[in-house]
Amino acid sequence: MVQPGATLNYYADGLPQAPPEVRDHFKEGQRLQDAHQHDKAIAEFQAALATADTDSRRGALHLYIGISQLVSGRPVQAERSFAEALSLFRTTSNGGRQAASPGEEGQCG
Repeated sequence: MVQPGATLNYYADGLPQAPPEVRDHFKEGQRLQDAHQHDKAIAEFQAALATADTDSRRGALHLYIGISQLVSGRPVQAERSFAEALSLFRTTSNGGRQAASPGEEGQCG
């Protein structure tokens, strides 16, 4: 089973340093994810997503949402979230880095 924090810490993409309206929801989502309260975590990540200011941050939030969806037994929704994250990462000007999906830890370009 995927451990929520295992792969994703690399993909925070500035979320811990984001403006408070993004950062606070992100950090609360992480706390809830670590406590296995995935529905509440998803709600916090979605609140952060609503005000995220870059595609890179939006992509990272979609990854966090996808992990909670996957861990809570919603693989179809998770797949959509991961696809959205990948799409957003491909549009960023971050040197072409692509997001690793769960289980592909450390496989970044």
